[in-house]
Amino acid sequence: MRARTAGSNWHDYLLGIGSGESNDEEGRTAIPNEMMCITDIVTEIFGDVLDPSTTSNLCENAVLAPKNVHVQRLNQDALQRLIVNTAQDERIYKSVDEAIYPEGQSRQQYQLEYLNSLTPTGMPPHELHLKKGVIVMLLRNLDVANGLSNGTCLKVETLGRFTLGCRFICGERNNQLAIIPRIDNYWDQRTPFRLRRRQFPLRIAFAMTINKAQGQSTIIQQSGRISSRRRLFPWTTLRCAFPCEKA
Repeated sequence: MRARTAGSNWHDYLLGIGSGESNDEEGRTAIPNEMMCITDIVTEIFGDVLDPSTTSNLCENAVLAPKNVHVQRLNQDALQRLIVNTAQDERIYKSVDEAIYPEGQSRQQYQLEYLNSLTPTGMPPHELHLKKGVIVMLLRNLDVANGLSNGTCLKVETLGRFTLGCRFICGERNNQLAIIPRIDNYWDQRTPFRLRRRQFPLRIAFAMTINKAQGQSTIIQQSGRISSRRRLFPWTTLRCAFPCEKA
């Protein structure tokens, strides 16, 4: 909930989190009971079944999680709840991966399975499982002038072999069509090679990391819940997450 619309109590609580004044003598901060989720958080936010015709209504909702591994699990759980009417409404896209070495550097042979297993931050997965109606986030600046920038959230409408038909789900371009192609995505951090992955530059966005949610003015979790499966969160994580809650 943005502080200016959430009331004085929430405003004071956020100030206490940000300054560290809400901590006890051991540096811990109590999370309000009304923000705790003791059941399955995906069920509480999205329900048991997701109808692809109504997923655009989720443009102001997302489950926030601290790590990519949590986000991937939550997104797969939400994707399984999305109804498909025909076989053409669901497709798995596998990337083409290659290790590129600087000129003059000795080349090591890495198994293709190893390259496929890599899913660095900011890179699309090797296997991108999509359904009609799924909410996705763009990971690259494709056409900034026309709204296709890193972090843009879209709804998948058509599943082609080389392109995807998507629609904007919020903002001034709401409901406008966008074509997303397969492109070469690169990553070269902490590896002796540069990974080139030819894949749609997308990730499912029913859930996202708290860090990624910062600056997302259109995708924020309305229901404001923290899963009780993780009892301890770093203070800096809570400081970033709570201003996005109850939006």
